[in-house]
Amino acid sequence: MQLTGGSTYIISLPKEWVKQLGIKPGDEVEIAVQGDMKLLLYPKKEERQPLQEVSIGCEGLSPEMVVREFIAHYMAGYSLVRFFCPKIRGEDREFVKDQVRRRLLGAEVVEEDAETVQVQFLVGSHELSLGKAIVRASTLSQLMYRDSLKALMEGDSELARDIMERDDEVDRFYFYVVRQLSLSTSSPDILEEDNYTPSQVIQLYVIAKSIERVSDHAVRVAEQVPDARDSKPEPRKEVVEMGERSLETYKQAISSFRNHKRELAHTVVSSSSLSMERDFRKVSEGVISSNQSTKSTVALLLVLNSVRRVHRYSIDIAESVIDMMAKT
Repeated sequence: MQLTGGSTYIISLPKEWVKQLGIKPGDEVEIAVQGDMKLLLYPKKEERQPLQEVSIGCEGLSPEMVVREFIAHYMAGYSLVRFFCPKIRGEDREFVKDQVRRRLLGAEVVEEDAETVQVQFLVGSHELSLGKAIVRASTLSQLMYRDSLKALMEGDSELARDIMERDDEVDRFYFYVVRQLSLSTSSPDILEEDNYTPSQVIQLYVIAKSIERVSDHAVRVAEQVPDARDSKPEPRKEVVEMGERSLETYKQAISSFRNHKRELAHTVVSSSSLSMERDFRKVSEGVISSNQSTKSTVALLLVLNSVRRVHRYSIDIAESVIDMMAKT
């Protein structure tokens, strides 16, 4: 560090860092002050977000594996993914394109020929902030879980099928959140738009992942509706009531995140008391001893397991909120 003019402190930038980012004399850089008083230095936004491209060959990959590769590179932060496969069948090509469009926000096929498909991802933090994406995913998953319990109670197979189709929507927002968290390592403004800091990235990921898992368990509950339709009313009612209790816990956990309420997050964590676990065990024993068909018994026990998992994911969200607020 050098002192010039009696009041100005100067440090030099590492040459390799400057060369790697292509910074030239006269270019602007930005400085962000972190919560622990560290300074984060990075090029101005318009200089640091070049179009990142990557190519994927399909040799030895099934269509499902190609879709997984698209998702992985999307979450890694690439802006354009080129899929090269000279021998792909037409129906497999259409499957890949359809899955990418359905499961990834902002995915657009920008170029296509007999051997190549290029997909560009056009959505960014200015169109959808990180915080809004998490809240949107949580709202969708909450409605899915509520409706799955309703479908179970009423034996509504049509509603159950609708719930299963909604899972892709939650995945879209989850993949987008992971993408934005990946990009935030080089673009801190992604976090700054919602007043988050780099030290909170882990907690944000845990919250997003927990929301995504809740939607998965809503689907699992819906999947048991056909087998649970003939179960006895009383054990089914008790399972649904446990589900409604875990749904309320989930709502409170999400509310603590949306409204930055530390006290509410602590209340949610406290709900993981021994009494809740005791009730889960009691209901499980009631299902087993209810003298109904094996199919119905297994279905209700699988639902109860998902209900317990939703409760646990709600606790994870609340604990992450407490940890996040300790870093503000």
